[in-house]
Amino acid sequence: MIAMVYAAVAWSAVNSTFTANTIEGVSLTYKITSEGTYNFVQVGTGVDYWATWGSYPDVVTGTTVTIPETVTYNGVTYRVNKIADYAFKKSKVTRVNISQYIYEIGSSAFEGSTIQDVYVDGRVLTTIGSNAFKDCTQLTTTHTLPCSLQFIESYAFSGCTNLSEIKFSTLKNDGEEAQGLFSIGIGAFLGCDALTSFSIPYTVKQIHMMAFSGCDNLASVTFDRDAALGEQPQISFIGTYAFSGCIALTNINNLNRCTSLYKVDDYAFQNCRSITTIALPSGVNTLGKYAFQDCVALENMYLGNTQITTVDNYAFQNCSALTYITLPSTVTSVGSNAFKGCSSLVSLTLPDGVTSIGDDAFSGCSALAAFTLPSSLTTIGSYAFNGCSQLSSNTSYKLTIPQTVTSIGAYAFSNCLVTKLAVSNFTPATLDANSFANLTGPTIEVPTPDYLAAYQAADVWKNYTIVAASNGTVGDVFRLLSPEGVEVSYKILTTGDTKTCAVGTGTSAAIDTETTGKVTLASDVYGYSVTRIEAGAFADCASITSVTLPATITAIGASPFSGCTNLIYIEDQALTPATYEGDNYTMFGSNVKKMVYFNPASSATQSDYVTDWKLYQGNNYA
Repeated sequence: MIAMVYAAVAWSAVNSTFTANTIEGVSLTYKITSEGTYNFVQVGTGVDYWATWGSYPDVVTGTTVTIPETVTYNGVTYRVNKIADYAFKKSKVTRVNISQYIYEIGSSAFEGSTIQDVYVDGRVLTTIGSNAFKDCTQLTTTHTLPCSLQFIESYAFSGCTNLSEIKFSTLKNDGEEAQGLFSIGIGAFLGCDALTSFSIPYTVKQIHMMAFSGCDNLASVTFDRDAALGEQPQISFIGTYAFSGCIALTNINNLNRCTSLYKVDDYAFQNCRSITTIALPSGVNTLGKYAFQDCVALENMYLGNTQITTVDNYAFQNCSALTYITLPSTVTSVGSNAFKGCSSLVSLTLPDGVTSIGDDAFSGCSALAAFTLPSSLTTIGSYAFNGCSQLSSNTSYKLTIPQTVTSIGAYAFSNCLVTKLAVSNFTPATLDANSFANLTGPTIEVPTPDYLAAYQAADVWKNYTIVAASNGTVGDVFRLLSPEGVEVSYKILTTGDTKTCAVGTGTSAAIDTETTGKVTLASDVYGYSVTRIEAGAFADCASITSVTLPATITAIGASPFSGCTNLIYIEDQALTPATYEGDNYTMFGSNVKKMVYFNPASSATQSDYVTDWKLYQGNNYA
């Protein structure tokens, strides 16, 4: 005989559902979520019947529903702490009173319902879930939401076209978990056309993508601060499309006080057509693409104290009222179309440090009468300044291309009508055939005559009139190619009736220290007689093998050939040895012996060079 043993299994009511009436007599379904130490239920089952069966088994039709603090089932009292997902979706309820123990209003809890008014008596409400009140087109107010609220999730109030007011408590009540609102989710108030103003609690750190996008009548946004506590707004980033299409927005209050704000993302304020002034706080280091595109009333934009490194593509395109812009010193690039169509822009300050200006960056800035390109600039994109036609009205204006620029794109300055253009790069930048299309002229001005040959031979540049701005002043440095093709620097010493220059600058080598082989020095550089070799002129040019000195050299500075370890000989064409100004035995550095060839017509002897050039005894001469 087999003994049958039955073990008693404890029954759990968790996940069981039951119904109970509210004080208004409305029947609600509850689901038990916890039993034992804590007895909790949620309103609703969490099942989206509309999505599954196209209907809802117990759509609430009561005018007002008050969520009770507790309900009793089978003799057990449960605390109601959540409104479940889909609980009142598409219901006919018009007002909901939410009790103090509700910590979460679930996803789509009231989506598509006829609710008009929400009153929260909550002390612990932390989350309004995604789509919670989406498309509640009759909802007009939520009264004051408690300061325990931390998260308004994605699309929570999107499509609430009659929601005209939403307020947040900043005061902690007895027993309230006062964390403060932390995040406004994706599309949280998307298309809330009746909103005219919105105060963002100072505790908010994140405004996500499309949070207020398309709020057509939103005229004022205030980033609250708590003056009593000394608290500034804590917002750290404003997401993509956050306020895009808020066409009535005229005021953004306290934005400049948002000291924690570091990012204004792509499209954040695109098409905010009524806003006139923006002042970004100093902590901002990222300004996204299209951030203020089509803000046609924007007159004043204050970026000067920010830390942005890039004005991104299309950031201010078609801001047609913008008159002045000062970029911060941290900016290194201006993106394509960044200021395209800013037709009222009259003043532009580009800081040193900007290396690139993108395609169409300032195209159509027709009021821009003058600007200075920074000395750090290397690339100017196609159409970058196309159509800056007001430049022609400034007859004294001369557009100067910095010496660092290596590339200028197609139509970069077309239709600018500039008549004076100065360049300072010894090597001509690469031009497109149409970089200066439709310009009357222009005359290309190079600093000094030594630049002429390169520009007169360079593609595209050679099609313009090239002139030297001056014949040089004392201290100017000319660069001239030797017969061997070595670029040699010559510094002007004197001007006037007697024009002289020296090889080298006295502070740096006259040639590239990587130069190899022979170097022949000129006797005349654009009318200046070469009379001197500066101290250290060829220092550490370890690969040169010979140097030819012109007959015009009369003086040689200290240690001109120090470190020239492969220098074999020097050919001196003078009849009389030049005066060496250095200490004995320093012309070539220590323990280096060189061959010196001097002019056969000279009466000088080997001993003359030993004495005058202070060379080591025993060097060989020819």
